[in-house]
Amino acid sequence: KARFALLGRTKQEKLPKVCSGIEDSAELKRVLLGEAKKNGEAITPKELGQTVKTILAIREIEATLAGIEAAGGEAAYYSVDVANSKAVNATLKKVRKE
Repeated sequence: KARFALLGRTKQEKLPKVCSGIEDSAELKRVLLGEAKKNGEAITPKELGQTVKTILAIREIEATLAGIEAAGGEAAYYSVDVANSKAVNATLKKVRKE
């Protein structure tokens, strides 16, 4: 059985329930903006865009992990700054122990 360790900068966070089933970036922005307004929160366009980018990245990670597992492999994702060699080495050391 093939084992994969995927490393990336995206932190895996729980996605807002309000975004469930919404794939389109513009629609995600609209729903998130509406949710922020409903909760009396202010959100800048930059924050909104970053939130959508993060949601899409997390979904891509989840789809990749599911695809590997569907093909019979094992996969795990580790959030790490891939530009930081010490952090990458520490993560790989952890992966090798598992």
